[in-house]
Amino acid sequence: MKNIFIKNYNNNLKALQEIGSKVIERISAFSMEEISLIKTYSDHYTYVYEIESRRIYINSKYNPIKEAQNSLKESRVKDYKNIFVMGLGLGYQLQEIINEATKYNRIIVVEIDPLFIFISLNLHDFSKKIKRGEVLFLSGKEKKWWTLPWWTLPIVDEKDIAIISHPVLYKNLQEDYDSILQKLLNVRNRRVKIPSKKSILLVNIFPYEAYEQLIMFLAEAFLGMGHKVKVVGREENAIRSEIINFIPDFIVSITFSVFLNKITQSLKIPYFCWEIDKVMNEEIYSEKYFSDYRYIYCVYLEDIEKFKKIGYKHVYYLPFVPNISLQNKISSNDIIKYSHDICFVGSIMKYIGNSYFKFKNDLMDSIRDLPEEKKSTIKDTFFLIEEALQQQERYSKENIYKLSELIMQLEDGTKINIARMLGLSHKNLLNIIAKEACFRQRLDVINYLSDFKVAVYGNKDWEKMFMDNIDYHGKLEFCDEAPKVFNLAKINLNITRIYALDGITDRVYNVLRSKGFLIINYAPVIERQFKIGEELICFKSHEELVDLCKYYLNHENERKAIAEKGYQRILKDHTIEKRAEFMLEKLNE
Repeated sequence: MKNIFIKNYNNNLKALQEIGSKVIERISAFSMEEISLIKTYSDHYTYVYEIESRRIYINSKYNPIKEAQNSLKESRVKDYKNIFVMGLGLGYQLQEIINEATKYNRIIVVEIDPLFIFISLNLHDFSKKIKRGEVLFLSGKEKKWWTLPWWTLPIVDEKDIAIISHPVLYKNLQEDYDSILQKLLNVRNRRVKIPSKKSILLVNIFPYEAYEQLIMFLAEAFLGMGHKVKVVGREENAIRSEIINFIPDFIVSITFSVFLNKITQSLKIPYFCWEIDKVMNEEIYSEKYFSDYRYIYCVYLEDIEKFKKIGYKHVYYLPFVPNISLQNKISSNDIIKYSHDICFVGSIMKYIGNSYFKFKNDLMDSIRDLPEEKKSTIKDTFFLIEEALQQQERYSKENIYKLSELIMQLEDGTKINIARMLGLSHKNLLNIIAKEACFRQRLDVINYLSDFKVAVYGNKDWEKMFMDNIDYHGKLEFCDEAPKVFNLAKINLNITRIYALDGITDRVYNVLRSKGFLIINYAPVIERQFKIGEELICFKSHEELVDLCKYYLNHENERKAIAEKGYQRILKDHTIEKRAEFMLEKLNE
């Protein structure tokens, strides 16, 4: 094996000498005799490296080639003229790139520590590519090589540069590599721009249908305003490549991304994060994610206060509005299929989406072998939670959420820290049991409507609800079916989750945009967006809901007039175009 190392190194060194590479000076002090490589399970090599007093494996201990192949899965490197490899490691990733690349690709390796260039030149023979000028090695944090002639070559094609990061080195030295990206971005940014037009990069970080559709709606809105738009998936190399090629004025994602937060802070690019769900994860409120470049748009008012408490300056209320509407004419078959007196579209949250149900079952399974005393203590803790939930049920009838206070009252009375007993924080406990409170709230509302047949659309949880007044129709297709259901139902019922009364769900905008009549449980935030009684109807108790259903089922003209006014309000104030305009306004302030 030693002979192979020598042969590879000599071939590479000769090639580097022929082209006059400056990297030779940086690697001349190393010797393979002093380097302890570790054999992997696949008979390749890795190396233990110390970064900031931490010891890390540079490549996989199992199969570094497979690791390299996986890191390149979605990169399509041969499509790009210039391939920047940020972090060489032991060269396995570079070798896979060379295997895939063509003679038209130029590969620029940026490795902060020249040690890894030296090791890689021993492990692999890159000499042919080096001689042809298809692989260039740059090392250290020097500023000299930024002035090399190749760096200033005109790069105008948006497919010119691919950024490929080493899976370990980039994450552990991100600030250093991001500073290199910043230099590259500065060079790329020397172009004539139209001040009134923006380049906007939309990143789809979660593969959820609602998120994907909202990203596309936003893209259409920005394009309609005359801006330049790109949509990219969540693969980090692809995002880096698009940042360098597309040079966005700002980046948008639906919900928070740690990666986007960090790279936008490093590259000084505004990052628009639209939190369209109530934020249940305490982590993203953490000060460690604070960024001057992060603009946060929240659907829920309580979330705004939490972010502001940390010190975020750019936090705004911006309800989530999809862009669905009646695309196709309603047919006679649609009228038969989708006409209902009262309709509810959504989850009942009995099992699916109910984190309390899963948490309780998992915990009960885990304590089977514990001593009886410990087992009994945990069970007693769940009895206290059950008592709090039963009290919350009574408050839910009046549309009030007091679960946090109820838990604390029980803890004061029993001197038992319920959350700690279950290995949770108070906030995490509330997040878990809130879903159960929502299930009971929705179940109770539907039960109160026992004199009516309620058509429900949603997941299969509804099949497990043995209630005589439920007429279950399965899941609803979002773009075509949903607007027809909302339009044809005499009454669309919205039951805002009891723990989320500080925001307005997208269902409200969907119904009104489809010219549907809506009855929703009251929350003060609704008055910020709509005229209650004119554009939609609110109920404050279950009894009031029953009375409202009876009344509006018998007053068709009033229903239609309210639905029409609700629709006009949507067109005036609550379109995706209006939301896009609002985002841009805040960027320009």
